[in-house]
Amino acid sequence: MKLPVLLIAFNRPHLTSVVLDSIMSYEPSVLYIAVDGPRHEMDNIAINEFKEILSKRNFNFKLVTLFRKENLGCRLAVSRAIDWFFEHEDMGIILEDDCLPNKSFYRFMELMLIKYNKNENIGIISGNNFFYNKVQLPYSYYSTVYTHIWGWGTWKRAWLGYQSSGISEERIEEIVNSKFPNKVERCFWIENVKLANSGKLDTWDLQWGFFNWEKNRINIMPCKNLVKNIGFGFDATHTKVENSKLNQIETNELDFPLIDPPNLIPNPLLEYYTRRIFVKISFLERIKNYILSKMEKII
Repeated sequence: MKLPVLLIAFNRPHLTSVVLDSIMSYEPSVLYIAVDGPRHEMDNIAINEFKEILSKRNFNFKLVTLFRKENLGCRLAVSRAIDWFFEHEDMGIILEDDCLPNKSFYRFMELMLIKYNKNENIGIISGNNFFYNKVQLPYSYYSTVYTHIWGWGTWKRAWLGYQSSGISEERIEEIVNSKFPNKVERCFWIENVKLANSGKLDTWDLQWGFFNWEKNRINIMPCKNLVKNIGFGFDATHTKVENSKLNQIETNELDFPLIDPPNLIPNPLLEYYTRRIFVKISFLERIKNYILSKMEKII
């Protein structure tokens, strides 16, 4: 079953064209393209260049576009694009213009979104794995409280109720403090969710992660990385550091048929590997988890 896809773009037609080619090879049931409005003439030139690219493509499926006249910025442009997408669809794949999936990503999305369609304990299906191929799992995917959105999918039922602003600071503290035992990590998430919620940090994804924590959901991640972020550089919104370790993660094709994990309970060791992406880990915790990894034999 082919799924609908939402492509969210702005002023990088050279990147968007590459991701568009990947989507076209998949041939979704419907392709929605949402483009934020220009801030200045250079943006306008880039957006018109992308429109020209679209005009030269032959689509074998339905194409629906939304080119905004005003610039909303990252937080509103992305979140309102997803709102728009789910005004028309019940589930689907969401890609930003710098997220390039491999072939197995699309099949993984189809299988997982359909399989867990009715499971309201799951917030998203992600195509990301940030373990740098150092963690070997005996199954095709795992569950986590973390929300990775460099190529992902979800359902209308999960997105409804999302807020990009207007969340009380007391509520942020309450939910984060109840979710994470690590004090350093709690401080990290509280600070950054508050910044995003207030608009001081122009993003939408921290609020999305918070919303899933608030709903006590878990998320599904593949055992291999299926999406490469090709947008690191000076013209990126958030991924400006080209020598970032996350820029070094390549993709690997997933094997089919999928092997389901024995349960959907987040593994503390796998949560540790994700946590250390965001915060500094104490020496004692590193030692403890190193011993645990040897016992579980997943490295």
